[in-house]
Amino acid sequence: MADAKNKPSLSTETIVDKKLANETAGLNKDLAKLSLNMAVVKDLKKIVDKQSSEITKINDNIVTINENLDGIKNIMEQQLRWQQWSFVLANNSEVPVALISFKYRIGEDLEEISSAGLVTEILQSFASGCGHYLPDNAYIVCWHNNKKEARKAFRTGIKSQVKKMIGHEPRLEKGSDGRYAIYYT
Repeated sequence: MADAKNKPSLSTETIVDKKLANETAGLNKDLAKLSLNMAVVKDLKKIVDKQSSEITKINDNIVTINENLDGIKNIMEQQLRWQQWSFVLANNSEVPVALISFKYRIGEDLEEISSAGLVTEILQSFASGCGHYLPDNAYIVCWHNNKKEARKAFRTGIKSQVKKMIGHEPRLEKGSDGRYAIYYT
């Protein structure tokens, strides 16, 4: 009889088996849901990765657009300068650099000359596709004590004024004859 007490009845075993079967079925359903959720997570990750890639492409396109806009801006600024030049050249008037011009002398001549006229001549040469020789022995008036430095200051000043008009650094070259010429590029 002692054995009969410890031994479960058939109905208890059946109940336990049914409970285990139900719990197993529930776990299987949960596993199926989990597998489905994992698949959804993987799909979402793919979507996020694709969107991230698209965002990177869009950012690259924005950078390209900004670069293109900068290029267009530079072209428009250059066109405006060319229009100003055309007006000046068509009207045989002086380039409006009087506000930034300086006085210079040539050699021993005491006459002071405005740099605005020379800049106009240089721009006319550029418009014709040529360079322009700078006057020999020209120097800035306030530097007359040191002629070498005064001549260098003259060339630097002219180059600076031309740069303001054309939007980039012109090229200044000393020829084999010792004369300086200024070129658009």
